[in-house]
Amino acid sequence: MLAQTAQQRILNILKELPPDKLDEVVDFAEYLKTKEIPVKAKKKPHHVTIPTFHLGRIEKGAFERGALYGEYLDRKLD
Repeated sequence: MLAQTAQQRILNILKELPPDKLDEVVDFAEYLKTKEIPVKAKKKPHHVTIPTFHLGRIEKGAFERGALYGEYLDRKLD
């Protein structure tokens, strides 16, 4: 029932449009027809989670310059 009223409204509008506008309506209708995508394809993929428990506990300051390179960079850059 609802589709019939929508179709009737569209037909009434189409009767009042000039021919060049009708071509645009046809083009748009064809575009909408090709745009249909199955519902399953619209779903976003699930995010992959990587367990990090095997990394253990990282000490505070473990990635600081001195902890990583010691005095090596001081000697190299002098």
